[in-house]
Amino acid sequence: MHVSGAVHRVVDVLARLDIDGPPHTNPTVTNPPLPMLAPYNGVTVSCPHYHLYVEGYEDRWAVPANIVGLKETTDLVLALREFMTHCGVQEVPTIQYPFQ
Repeated sequence: MHVSGAVHRVVDVLARLDIDGPPHTNPTVTNPPLPMLAPYNGVTVSCPHYHLYVEGYEDRWAVPANIVGLKETTDLVLALREFMTHCGVQEVPTIQYPFQ
């Protein structure tokens, strides 16, 4: 007997940097899941902001980019290079902008 099942693709965002876009409003909770999130409980955070994975909340929490050591910039190339370094990318590629 052959049972055919659906293929599921699950994507868990562990970190995301929003550099230019709408502000993000964090959940309002009685006890923030991490001490670093307490000042941002229910707060709306402008760009650039950094989303981090929090168990039970996925990527619904964000903090200002500078809280995690990233520059507050809307320069796409600088932000991308910093984010890759922050995420541990071993060989950050050379990025040319504007893209040709």
